[in-house]
Amino acid sequence: MKRFIISSIVFLAICFCCIEVFLVPISFAFEQAAYKSKNLDPYCRINFVTECNDTNADLLIIGNSRAKDSYNDVLLSELTGLKCLNLAMAGYPFDFQYHIMYKTYIKHNVTPKYILMEIGPFSFFDYSTPKYTIEMLPYIDREEFQFYYDICPELSYKDHYRIIRYAGKYEEMVSQIMKIKESDSNYKNELQANQVLKDDTVANPKENYEKNYLKKKTFNVEKNPDIIKLFKSFMSECEDQKIQVILVCSPIHTTDGTSHFDMEGFWNLITDIIKGHEIKILNYQNLFEDNTTYFANSMHLNSYGKNCFTRRIAHDLDSLNILHHDAQSK
Repeated sequence: MKRFIISSIVFLAICFCCIEVFLVPISFAFEQAAYKSKNLDPYCRINFVTECNDTNADLLIIGNSRAKDSYNDVLLSELTGLKCLNLAMAGYPFDFQYHIMYKTYIKHNVTPKYILMEIGPFSFFDYSTPKYTIEMLPYIDREEFQFYYDICPELSYKDHYRIIRYAGKYEEMVSQIMKIKESDSNYKNELQANQVLKDDTVANPKENYEKNYLKKKTFNVEKNPDIIKLFKSFMSECEDQKIQVILVCSPIHTTDGTSHFDMEGFWNLITDIIKGHEIKILNYQNLFEDNTTYFANSMHLNSYGKNCFTRRIAHDLDSLNILHHDAQSK
């Protein structure tokens, strides 16, 4: 019996070593590809904020893909005289935006004067995509990802070990490596998309409108209690640090977008959440109505719409005296 136990232990140790030798190089290659990605979400956004040391922006833009596709931070900087930075994280609700983007940024930068918080009825107070994904695993040893362990029952302290967290994910890792390489091979300088071009007042006819972006006919009001609690805490945190928060709902296509949501219920929820806080709200949900000249799909603006909306919000921030004039005159 003793001999059998010893043999079993030796066999398992050999198997473990074989798996380690086979798995670790692939997992290491995957993580290195993830850390270097410049164009594939969510890797590129996490890498972007990781490298934002001593940026010290005056105004931060926070939100999901609607923030990413609605605000040209280069143009907004020129129009307001403030140093603006877009920290949008596409596809994820506020808890990801807060922990991964904002908390990572704030560790290595001074607190901003202003935060434009893009809010909306879709993927803000709840999850529209799976929480546990392989894309997040290269980063879970970082302090700001502790929340990820809390929301993902699939994870435990054992996942700090590479061989555990990537067990059974060989094909997924290879697939991700290929996606990253393909995406980054087509990568063009992101600044090109944000340039204030001479012809930015002209719509690009090549940007076709995607009509059936939303697959469901109706969506319930998102009310994840943990995310709402964190959002309230964030507003109090900003008040304590003298950061002025402006909640903004960027344009949504009326027929293909807002008609799918209980917008009255959404705004009632926002009203309830900000009760007791001096928070300004700018609601542009119907600004462009059904004019597809401005939209890539029902929930996102195209590059032309992005520049047009950026000009509009810059104007309104000034005309409503939301931005301090001493900051603008820098």
